[in-house]
Amino acid sequence: MIKTILAIRNNPRRNNINFHIVAEIKERINLEAAMIAGGDEALFVYADEIIARIIAQSCRQSGLSIILTTLLSFQNDEIYFKHESALIGRTFYDAVFSYNKCSVIGLMLSDGTVKIFPRLNTIINIDDQIIVIAEDDDKIILSSDYWLRINNAYSGSTSSSLINHNTVLLSNPMTKRATKRIEQNLLLGWNNKAPLIAKELDTYVARGSELHILTNSDTITQFINEQLVNELTEQKIFVHSGSLTNKFDLEKLNLFSYDYVMLLANEESEQQNLIEEADAECLICLLYLKNIIDKSNNEKTFSIVAEMYDIRNCQLANTTCADDFIVSPNLISKYISQLSENKNIKKVYDVLLTADGPEIYLCLASMFVPLETPISYYQILQETLKYQCLAIGYRLMKYLHDETRFFGIVLNPDKEEQIIFSQNDKIIILAENFIKKNTISKYLLKRLMPYTVTPTPSLTLPVTNSISLTASDINSYRENGYHVVPDLLSPSQLEQWRTIIFGAVKDRAERKYKLPTVNEEDHTNVDFDYYDNVFTQRINLWQTHNSVKELLLQSGNVIGKIAAELEGIDCVRIWCDQALIKEPFANPTSWHFDVTYWSFTSLHAISVWIALDDSTLENGCMYFMPGSHKVVERRYYESNNTFPEIKIGKNMADIFAIYPELKQMPTVAVPMKAGSASFHSSLLIHGANANMTPGRRPAMTIQMMPDNMVFNGKQNILTKEQMNKLEIGVSVFNDDNCNPILYKKIK
Repeated sequence: MIKTILAIRNNPRRNNINFHIVAEIKERINLEAAMIAGGDEALFVYADEIIARIIAQSCRQSGLSIILTTLLSFQNDEIYFKHESALIGRTFYDAVFSYNKCSVIGLMLSDGTVKIFPRLNTIINIDDQIIVIAEDDDKIILSSDYWLRINNAYSGSTSSSLINHNTVLLSNPMTKRATKRIEQNLLLGWNNKAPLIAKELDTYVARGSELHILTNSDTITQFINEQLVNELTEQKIFVHSGSLTNKFDLEKLNLFSYDYVMLLANEESEQQNLIEEADAECLICLLYLKNIIDKSNNEKTFSIVAEMYDIRNCQLANTTCADDFIVSPNLISKYISQLSENKNIKKVYDVLLTADGPEIYLCLASMFVPLETPISYYQILQETLKYQCLAIGYRLMKYLHDETRFFGIVLNPDKEEQIIFSQNDKIIILAENFIKKNTISKYLLKRLMPYTVTPTPSLTLPVTNSISLTASDINSYRENGYHVVPDLLSPSQLEQWRTIIFGAVKDRAERKYKLPTVNEEDHTNVDFDYYDNVFTQRINLWQTHNSVKELLLQSGNVIGKIAAELEGIDCVRIWCDQALIKEPFANPTSWHFDVTYWSFTSLHAISVWIALDDSTLENGCMYFMPGSHKVVERRYYESNNTFPEIKIGKNMADIFAIYPELKQMPTVAVPMKAGSASFHSSLLIHGANANMTPGRRPAMTIQMMPDNMVFNGKQNILTKEQMNKLEIGVSVFNDDNCNPILYKKIK
């Protein structure tokens, strides 16, 4: 290849026009020599690295290879660059809504820098080019009413008024870097791309992850143990001896313990019979995997991505359990063809195929828009921007196996098109480390849950739904700061809560940390030497246990509604949940109030405390100081809208050093029967006595906040990584993935 490039460039008969040469290299070690030979006239593609990146992303996003194949095919929509003089001085947001039949995805600046999904308020300068997905370059035409569309987008005057442009522009369009997860992944087979895939996975996973590799080669095993293990920082490698075509070897792997499974074909060869042999091995392996999955009676929750060399064999494999196929020669040839047309295409894919920038995701349509309702693609585009994502298409799952419809994938639809989404349909977006709702690493769950908890069927009504507040109840709460609801849970509902909460606590108990994230601690201002003997505390069980999450969210129309009505607000979100189990003979909980510890400031935050067993004077029931919330509120205003730092320690009377006027206030014990609950203001002074019995006193609590709460700089339950993303006085806790809405009043 190097000799060929030298011959082309040094041809004595060549003219003075620069060549545009695109060449594939097989080994990175040859890249430097190739670049010297090619100078500024050649562009080199390291094919194995490209495929490794695609495999690492495709296992996370089923359907990605089809999207990339579509974009790289000249017969379909492609990526183009264009100067658009009419948009000079306008924003990227304006450009997004200026075309009916094109999807604007980025900008190429005058210095050649490519920005995919830049900030929405990025100004388009005179030498900038827009980057679009379009059917052809002659289809990149501004809509006849593009000024009207822009103005409508600014004013929110579309038919559904779905978006507030000002809100979008003030936010960062790039979703903040997501918390990496501990994963356990499986690599079946080996070829030159395998080490590159392992290194690529290292950029996606959290430290403590595992990569399991199946190979029957002693040479490969030696390479892994002596070299590859030293090149990875986040993953431990475990080598399993076995063959792709031996069902017994595959059965020993415990497939259901993995998050992602990647199947590699043996080394590519120029000989057709060896290509067929490699693909045949993959097909046999996929058939065995399907048989193992079918016989297990377990739901397949992991994805399988398979590499093949001949696209015709993918059609045979469509009946297996694979979620995606990477036909590496086909993809690379298309990629090189595109680069031969425009070398700047490489800059776009360099961004899309790395972990440190915007990527392509396929997310459930129900995350953004209502199902079974006609909605224009224009509105879909608006809705995704609210979530700091940029829609570029969609996937209808009813066509999942229909090759004539590109397996349900539609890129760059007309913005006037009306679409009806059904359950499991997807919207294709660009975003930076977008976290889909209800996703969490299975391996992280395994780490958090060393014991298996038998799932409990959800009750139709997880709490008593006949509860309603009277005006007297609300007035009493606002006067005293608390309200007791007897029998919030029926006996059967109580039993379900106990089963789910106790199971989740047991799962988490073996790991000596309170929060869902390993090695992250609660940063509440407490004396931990004392506090750890007050009770067993496990925070945000809803983030690691779907059963807890369903329990809380299904209870929202009762618990959330009561909280909202007591505080006189329209919406409540979960700040956190806490299982609080006062162990036998555990210490008292000293007087304190809640909101001073939390990462937001509000006079209307509220907690519910649900007794999972009888809470008595003997085992440490709650105590309240009625009316103390008014004192705390008054002092808040007198102190320039700030709360004091209060340490939860062993001295019950410490609170009076800060609020001496509270010392003369009456207190009240609040014993409750199991299944009853109390709601108390986050400003109310409260505590609990010691548990003077040999039994436990378990309770489940939910801390709730109003909508649109702003970060105040306190860490509390936030991880270090979350803290690094937040800006004091600017960041708002309105992410449903972190702080889901428990109740919202319908107006």
